[in-house]
Amino acid sequence: MDENETVEITPEEIEPKAVEITPEEIEPKADEPSESAESLPCPDLTPSEDGQTEPAVEVDDGRAALEARIASLEAELAERDRRFAEREEFCRIFPDADPDDLPTEVISLVKSGVPMAAAYALHRHLRQLELSQALQDNKRNSRTVPAAVEGGDSEPYFSADTVRAMSRAEVKDNFSYILSSMKHWN
Repeated sequence: MDENETVEITPEEIEPKAVEITPEEIEPKADEPSESAESLPCPDLTPSEDGQTEPAVEVDDGRAALEARIASLEAELAERDRRFAEREEFCRIFPDADPDDLPTEVISLVKSGVPMAAAYALHRHLRQLELSQALQDNKRNSRTVPAAVEGGDSEPYFSADTVRAMSRAEVKDNFSYILSSMKHWN
């Protein structure tokens, strides 16, 4: 399964299906001959060490295999129930979020055993911390950027260093702007 792939579980997959057995299926029909107890095969019985009689043939591994399969299906059903409950909890806590469109890091956490709602809450918290840090950085950086000169875009601003680096012709061409800029020098 791909890390970005989401698993969708429908209620039909989780709910056990009932099997109905009619009495006709259990009881033999009147026109069919029924087997008597005498006609059924019976295993040979041999006495055991304690005097009890036991079948001479060992019970095959079919029962053990069947029990293992039942346990496997029960575990699978329990896992589906758990995922369905997690999905319901997620939708209740985060009604605006789409459980089928989770970020990769949330899916990774869910696959490692973290509940879906907890993984998504952690993801949102980390994104909020990143956003908060970015806003703090922007605020700190805005203090180091020169303030806007009155007049906006209509009039250029020249710092004292810029004017010192200008040629005589550039100073002459921008003289009125330089005088306006000088009002803002320290």
